[in-house]
Amino acid sequence: MKLSNRKLKYIRRNASVKSPEQIAEDLGIREKDVRKVLEARDEASGSRQIIRILDRLLTGCPILMVFFAPFVFKNGIYDFANLPQLAFIQIGAAVCLGLWFFRQTMADSRSILKVPFLWPVLLFILWSFLSLIWAYNRYEALIPAMHWTASAVMGFLVLVNFRSDRHRRHLLTAIVISGGLTAMLGIVQHLFQWSPVPQVAAPAAVFANKNMAMHFIVLCFPLSIGMFFTARQKPLIWLTALFSALMIVYAIYAQTRAAWVAISVEILVLAALMFRDVSFAGDTRTGSRQKTPAAVTGAVLLCILIHLGPGGFRWAFSDLKSHTAAISNPTAPADTAPLLYSSTAQRLDIWRNTLEMIKDHFLTGVGLGNHKVYYPLYHRRAVVEKTFGEAAQLRNVHNDFIQVAAELGVIGMAMLAWLAWIVMRMTWTLTSSNRPRELRITVLSVTTALVGFSVNACFSFPLHRSIPPLVVLMLIGLLGSWYAGGTAPSHTNRRPLIWIIAGLMALTVGIGLVRHYHAALKCDHHYLNITRLEKQKNWDAVISEARRADRLNPQRVQILSYMGRALIEKGNNREGIDTLEKVVHAYPHHMNALLNLGVAYSNLNDFENARETFQKVLHIKPDYAKVHNNLGNLYIKQKMPDKAFEEFKTAARLDPTNSYIHFNVGVVAMQTKQFSEAAEAFEKTLELKPDWDQAHKYLGVMYYQFLKRPADGIVHLKKALKLNPKIKDAEKMRAIIKAGG
Repeated sequence: MKLSNRKLKYIRRNASVKSPEQIAEDLGIREKDVRKVLEARDEASGSRQIIRILDRLLTGCPILMVFFAPFVFKNGIYDFANLPQLAFIQIGAAVCLGLWFFRQTMADSRSILKVPFLWPVLLFILWSFLSLIWAYNRYEALIPAMHWTASAVMGFLVLVNFRSDRHRRHLLTAIVISGGLTAMLGIVQHLFQWSPVPQVAAPAAVFANKNMAMHFIVLCFPLSIGMFFTARQKPLIWLTALFSALMIVYAIYAQTRAAWVAISVEILVLAALMFRDVSFAGDTRTGSRQKTPAAVTGAVLLCILIHLGPGGFRWAFSDLKSHTAAISNPTAPADTAPLLYSSTAQRLDIWRNTLEMIKDHFLTGVGLGNHKVYYPLYHRRAVVEKTFGEAAQLRNVHNDFIQVAAELGVIGMAMLAWLAWIVMRMTWTLTSSNRPRELRITVLSVTTALVGFSVNACFSFPLHRSIPPLVVLMLIGLLGSWYAGGTAPSHTNRRPLIWIIAGLMALTVGIGLVRHYHAALKCDHHYLNITRLEKQKNWDAVISEARRADRLNPQRVQILSYMGRALIEKGNNREGIDTLEKVVHAYPHHMNALLNLGVAYSNLNDFENARETFQKVLHIKPDYAKVHNNLGNLYIKQKMPDKAFEEFKTAARLDPTNSYIHFNVGVVAMQTKQFSEAAEAFEKTLELKPDWDQAHKYLGVMYYQFLKRPADGIVHLKKALKLNPKIKDAEKMRAIIKAGG
C-alpha cells in the first residue's frame, strides 16, 4: 500500500511518541505498513539501529527483571533471599534508567506522557527522602527509600516505553509465569520435603519464608485469571488455567492467613468488577472453546492436590474448615487455634501501641524506617505486648499502612491516598464500555491485583520486601500507559547534553550500587557466622567475624551489639563499652545493647553509669526480671543489702520460675538476718533445681542454726555433701551432722 507524503511525515514525526499500533489507528492504515516505513527509515540511518537496540533493551530488560527477580538468592548469607533481590532490582533499575537517558538524546522529540499518578509517586519518594532529616537513624531510613525509588523508576520506564499492547502482554505474561513457577516450586517443597534453596519457614519457594512468597502470589493470581479470560492462543489458555489452580493450591499449603484473606477479597472484587463490566458492556463472550476444558482441568487438579501432603493422601477439608474458622473469628478460644490466636492478639497489641506513636508524631512521623528504633518505648504504651523482650524485638508492624503513618505521618498517608484515588479514576476510565473488551478485563485484573496487595498490606509488610513494590509500581505504570495512550505527550526542551549527563549519573549510581551490594553481601555472610558462633559461645570467633563485617558495612551498627557482648564475655569491658556506645548512639532504645552496657559498667565497678544504664532498660521494660536481678547484684557490690533485697524480690516476683533469682533472694535475706524469708527462698530454689548443692547447704544452715529445725537442717546438709563432697566448709558440715547424729 502506497502512503501519501502527509501520512509518511505523520509516521516519522510521531514514531518516538506513539506506538505503531496507535499511529496505524490514527491514520486508518495497517500496522504492517507503519512498521515498513519505520524499518526503511532505520535502515537509512546508523543511529536508528542504535535506537532500535535501545528500545528493545528498554522493553526487554523490565520483562526479564520482573521474571527473574523472584528466583534470585545467594547461599551462605543470613538474608539469602531478600538482600540479593534488592541488589538485583536496584542495580537493574539504575542501568535501565541510564539507557533511557541515552535513548532520549537520540530521539527526534523528547517527551514524557501526561499521566496523573506521576505527581503522588514522585512526591511520596521525595517525602521519604526528606524524612531522613528528622529520622534518628538515617541508615534504616535509606534502605526502604532506595528500594522504593528503584521500583518507581521501573514503573516510570514501563509507562514511557511500553506503548505497544504486545509489550504490555509480554510483561503481564512474565509476571504470571514467574508466579506460576513460584507456586510449583512451593508445592514441590511441601509434597516432597525437598528444596534446592534454603528455607526458614517452608514451603517458601525462593523467598525464605512462605508468608513472603505469598506476597508475590497475591499479586500474580488475579493477573493469571484475567489473562485466562483474554487469551486466544490454546497454550496460554491452558497455562493460565493450570497456574491459577496451582497458585490456589500453594496458598492452601502455605496456610498464610493474610494471603487467604487477600485472595478471597480478590476473587470477590474481580467477580464484582466483571459483573459490572458485563452489565455495562453487555459482552459475555469467552473468546475460545478451549477455556471450558482448561478450567475444568484446573479445578480437578486443584481438588486433587489439596488432599495431598508429605505423607500422601489426606482428607483436607476439615483442616481448611478449622483454619477458615480461625481467620473469620480471631478471638476464638486458645484451645482451638492457640498459635493463630496468639499471633492475632500480638498484632493487635502492636497496632494499638503504634497508634500511640502516630498520635505523638502525627504530621511528619518518626522518619522512614525508624518505627523499630522508637517502638521499644511504645511496646506497652496502650497495652502490654507480651512477646517483646530480649529475644524478640519488633522489626515490622505487620500493617504497612499503620507503619507508613507512624514513619511518614499524615502527609505520607495523604500521598498514598492520592495515588489510590488516581488509580481508581484510571480504572474507571479504562473500563468504560467504549473500550475493547480485552483491555477492560486486563485492567480489571491489574486493579484487582492492586486491591489484593492493599488487603495483604493490612496484615503483613509486602511494601517493605523486595518484589511486591517492584510489581505494584510496574502495574501502575501499565495502567498509566493505557490511560495516556490517547493523550498528547508533554515535550521537554532539554539539550542532548543534559540527557547524556543524566545517563552517566545513572550508570555511576549503578556502579556504586554494585560496590555497595558486593560489600553488603559479604558482610551478611559474616553476620550469618556471627549468629551461629554466638549460640556456640565462641566469643573469639564472634569478635573476629564482627570486625570483618564492620569493615565491610560500618553503617550496619547492629553487628556491634554482638561484638560488644563478646568483648564483655572475654573480659574486655572497656572495649566492649566503646563498642556498645556506638550501638546505643544509633539505636538509643536497643534493649540488648543497653543491658550488656550496664553489665560492662558493673564489671568495672562504675556503679553510677551501671545503675543509670540499667534504669534506661527498665524505662523501656519495667517488668524485666533480669535487670532487677542485675541491679540487686550491683547493690551487693556497693554493700547496700537492703536495696539489693528489694530488687531481688521484685525480680523473683516477675520471674518466679528462675531458681537463680530465688537463690539470690535467700542469700541477701540471710545476710540481713531475715531467716524465715531466706529459708522460704531456698525452698523455692530447690523446688526448681533440686540438685543444687549450695541451696541445700544454705537451707540446712537456716534450719539447723536459726529456725530451730535441726533435724531438717541435717537432712539438707547431708544432701549438699552427697551432691558435692568438696563443697566449701565441708568439714564443718560433717561436724554438725556428727554432733546432731
